[in-house]
Amino acid sequence: MKDWGIKILSSIATGLLAKIFLPIIVALPPVAATIAYLQNGKWVIPMWAWMISAFLLALVGISWLINKRVKSLEEENSSLPMFAVVRSVRTWTDLGYEEFFGVRWRVRFVSNPYYNRGFSEETLESSLSKIDVQSPPLCPHCDTELYEKSDFWGTPLWGKYIWYCVGCGFKVRSKQKFYEAVEKVKRIVKGKARREVIKQLQDN
Repeated sequence: MKDWGIKILSSIATGLLAKIFLPIIVALPPVAATIAYLQNGKWVIPMWAWMISAFLLALVGISWLINKRVKSLEEENSSLPMFAVVRSVRTWTDLGYEEFFGVRWRVRFVSNPYYNRGFSEETLESSLSKIDVQSPPLCPHCDTELYEKSDFWGTPLWGKYIWYCVGCGFKVRSKQKFYEAVEKVKRIVKGKARREVIKQLQDN
């Protein structure tokens, strides 16, 4: 939703327009009935008065819900995960890039020289466990790290989140957050590496 549209709806829900609309909603039916009584001698609330009051009430209610949704998204998108500060003793080797979910993921092989010494020979699975995929992913057009935000109109059916690039303006909708997607990419990459190693062993 455009920023100007959100501002207008927010003002309807919480600002001056709400203070104007609410008295109109309450006063319009009896005022219209009074006018009808003076004109025709019958105390009847005209249908147009009911319709206008219902419309204004629905507008205020919808605007309030939209305003609440916008504030919820602002809090969600502004919240940052907290990580403990730990000095890393790991080293890694870049293995290249893989493209999944419409974006690029950096793949690397992680090792810990301090803890590997003195252990038995590595197995295939122990080696595969050291394959890591970095997050956030990269833009497929300019290799800029992507941002993630919750979308106002997002749904679980066609994607609640937008991954976007501040470098070139690239956007892609996603049903999952970065941390969810990266775990799936890790499994896919490890499965691909496992198949390649097994094939090489069979060929030899």
